[in-house]
Amino acid sequence: VMYKIDSPLTGVTTESIELSFRTAQPDGVIFYIRNTPIVTYFELARGQPVVVVDTGYKNIYLRPATNGPLNDNQWHEVKLHRDGNTISINIDSQHYDAKELGGGSGNQQILTGGYVYLGLADPNNINLSDKRTFVGEMVRGKVTINNIQQKVVQQPYYWPSQQQQQQSLQPTFTTNQT
Repeated sequence: VMYKIDSPLTGVTTESIELSFRTAQPDGVIFYIRNTPIVTYFELARGQPVVVVDTGYKNIYLRPATNGPLNDNQWHEVKLHRDGNTISINIDSQHYDAKELGGGSGNQQILTGGYVYLGLADPNNINLSDKRTFVGEMVRGKVTINNIQQKVVQQPYYWPSQQQQQQSLQPTFTTNQT
């Protein structure tokens, strides 16, 4: 499922995205965010969580050491948060890892304001063609920008692909300040 999160805000200093999932599969992309030129994704690799932020000039990795693998078929809540130049991850309400983004990323949206793919990587990114799609259950969470929870509104979005002739309708989400 692919969503578009529009957030025409400037001066975004904090943002977060939260969702819950459960799976028995050891590998798969939980979510992938493309906010050109920055790409951020969260995946399971052998049951362990990995967050990658590709800033265009370097990759930043968060590899939280959890109390066990997350492919235990139990519900897990993930919160990815950016505050200025620091990105952090909480899993099941526990803080696990944080990294400095570096550069001038302090007000640049990396978690909101772009395309969000739930359960798969961007199929147009050839560098991620080896990534497995997520198999399991997922509950859409919430998006917060500058400490204000965003209202998510569903709108039609036509995904440009080889099946474009079929006009397959995919959902998209737009954030509006509440």
